[in-house]
Amino acid sequence: MSREQFNIDVNALLKFSDRKQVWLQVQRLPVPYALAFLRVNRNEIDFWRRVASANMELPDSYVRAIFAYGTYGLRGRINYPQKKKAEDVVPLPFRENDKYWREIVANFKSVANEVRDKSDTLPKGMRKTRDSEVKWV
Repeated sequence: MSREQFNIDVNALLKFSDRKQVWLQVQRLPVPYALAFLRVNRNEIDFWRRVASANMELPDSYVRAIFAYGTYGLRGRINYPQKKKAEDVVPLPFRENDKYWREIVANFKSVANEVRDKSDTLPKGMRKTRDSEVKWV
């Protein structure tokens, strides 16, 4: 199936008021693709509870029926799902749960040099050359 056909089916799912027609069009739509669009455009908690109870446990026909009859058509703009940004890998001297490691690396040259020495990959935007430190004698 082409991307244009998927867009027609998503448009039907989110905008059409005739739910029987929506049910027919949702049969061609892959469940993960429909979930991505519904996650961005619908936020009714009862709908998501129904999807959670049926998804991965019941056949896909039940989940598609929830998509078709659990929502209603709305006029308006369809929001497209966005790709998630890749998170920076925390450099070696820090733990995974350290919140302020970027500020520490930016403000303390000795720590930045330690990151350059110990870690294999540097955080995005960090120079590879060492910074000069001023030390007291």
